[in-house]
Amino acid sequence: MSRVSLERVRSVAAAAALLAGLFGCGSEGPLTQPPPPPAPVFQPQQVEVELGASGSKVTLMTAQGGGFTLDGEPFDTGGAVTAANGNQYTLELADGQWTARYNAPEVEVTLGIREETVVVARAEDGTYRIGDMAVFGSGTTVAASDGAEYSLSLSEDGVWTATFVEPTTRVPLGSSGETIVIRTRENGRYRARSRRVQDGSIVRSSDGNSYRLTLSADGVWTAVFQMSGRVTVVLGTSGSTVEIETLQDGTHRIGQQPIADGDTVQ
Repeated sequence: MSRVSLERVRSVAAAAALLAGLFGCGSEGPLTQPPPPPAPVFQPQQVEVELGASGSKVTLMTAQGGGFTLDGEPFDTGGAVTAANGNQYTLELADGQWTARYNAPEVEVTLGIREETVVVARAEDGTYRIGDMAVFGSGTTVAASDGAEYSLSLSEDGVWTATFVEPTTRVPLGSSGETIVIRTRENGRYRARSRRVQDGSIVRSSDGNSYRLTLSADGVWTAVFQMSGRVTVVLGTSGSTVEIETLQDGTHRIGQQPIADGDTVQ
């Protein structure tokens, strides 16, 4: 074999050995590939949302499959949460930002026997309102469409009630110096001294005088003195009589002539 041929054989053998080393052959088997790099571990991100003016926050977590969770449960925009002070909020996601919208609880309060209601809403700061009017836990007065007034009150267990406020009128009883209080009831009737009264009722002052109550068309009460019955007095054996009337001030008269104990008449 010539020198040139021998060099070629050696070159071919060297190349074969190199290929065998790269891809393996015989009993050594193929070369093992390096393992792929480990997949990145998902790290959830926290999103804190302030619940309005309540001072509370909620923490949402990003989910591996997308979206968010709250306390380990899936949570979507429009979900409701409760703050530590009892306020309720709706969480909304827009343009990648979470916000909390306060949900004002509302309750309808019936105005007594009238088929009307008012809506009391609890504001975020814990106060109450009817529309733009502030409402207190007790003593706030609201009016029905006919002008009747009701006082609102809030019980310890959170129940609102409306109590009719009876309009009152003080009516002087003539020159006696006394007055009588007439109250208008919810059903439109009237009472005074724990009994029902109406136009024409008779009431008495402490001195025994009688007064007739009158109610004008425009709702004004007055008390008109009622003259006591005439007393007929026989004048001795003359067969004549006189009629004595008792006036409001306790004096007496015969006709238009005042008379007192001991006076002489003919």
